[in-house]
Amino acid sequence: MRELNLKLKNLYFKYPATDKFAIDGIDLEIKKGERLAVLGENGMGKSTLFFLSNGVYEPTEGDIFLNDRKLTRSKKDLMELRKSVGLVFQDPETQFIAPTVEEEISFGPINLGLTTSEVQEVVDEVIKTLDIERLRRKSLYALSGGEKKLVSIASVLALSPDIIIFDEPTSGLDYSNTQIYKSVLKKLYDKGLGLVMSIHDINFAWEWADRVVILNHGKIIADGSAVEILSNEEILKKANLEKPDLVKFFELLQIEGENYPRSFEELKNKIDGNKRDLVK
Repeated sequence: MRELNLKLKNLYFKYPATDKFAIDGIDLEIKKGERLAVLGENGMGKSTLFFLSNGVYEPTEGDIFLNDRKLTRSKKDLMELRKSVGLVFQDPETQFIAPTVEEEISFGPINLGLTTSEVQEVVDEVIKTLDIERLRRKSLYALSGGEKKLVSIASVLALSPDIIIFDEPTSGLDYSNTQIYKSVLKKLYDKGLGLVMSIHDINFAWEWADRVVILNHGKIIADGSAVEILSNEEILKKANLEKPDLVKFFELLQIEGENYPRSFEELKNKIDGNKRDLVK
C-alpha cells in the first residue's frame, strides 16, 4: 500500500482586502490511514484550511509538501495534490459539474486521461463501494440531500485519493442519513484512506476520530488523540467547546480508571465491570 503524508509548513493565508490572517502560521501533518477531526467554532479557519490543503487556495506564505516533496503552483503539482487529497464540500451542489450521477462520477477519471473502459471500471467500482447503483441514471438535482452528499463522495473517490477531506459532512442530515454516512466513512477507512473531517458534533468526533485538532482564530491550539484533547476541560474552554456527553457521564459516575468509553456499548461494559468489582 502506498504511504502518503500531507504536510503544511508555516502556512499563512489572508483573504483580499483584509488585514487579519484567516490561517495564521499553521504546521500540520496528515497521514494516510488516520481519522482526524478538526474542531472549532464558525469562522475559525476550518474551511479555509481545507481549501489550502487541496490546492483550491494558494497560501499567502508557507509551503505544502506531499511525501516531503515541496509542491509548486504548477499545473502538474496542483493536479497531483488534488488527485492525492480529495475534498468533499459542505454543499454538494457547489461541487457538481455534470447533469447525471454516472456522468458526475466519470468526470474526474476522464480528465485524468483514462480510457473509456478504465473510466467505466472506476465508476462501477465506486458505485458498488458506496452502494448507490439505484442512483446511477438519475439527475443530480432530483436527489435528496443525503443522496447528493453520497454522490459528492463518489466523485472524489473516483480519483483514487489517499486522503479525503470532508467539510461539515453531516450538516443538514437527519439521523437516518447520518447513520448511512457513518457506514460510508467506515468503508473508506477500511480501504486504508486517510479521513479528515470538520464537524460541530463533538459527540460524533469523540466516537469517530483517532486524532483531534482544534482551530481557534486561524491557529492550532491543540493536536492530539481524541481522548487526550476532548477530555481536557482547559483546552475545550479555550475553544468554547464542551466535553462529549460520554465523557461527562463517565466522570459523573466516578468510575475508576482513565480509559474513557468511546461508545455507549463501551460505557455499558465499564459499568457492568464496575458492578462486578463492587460485588467482589
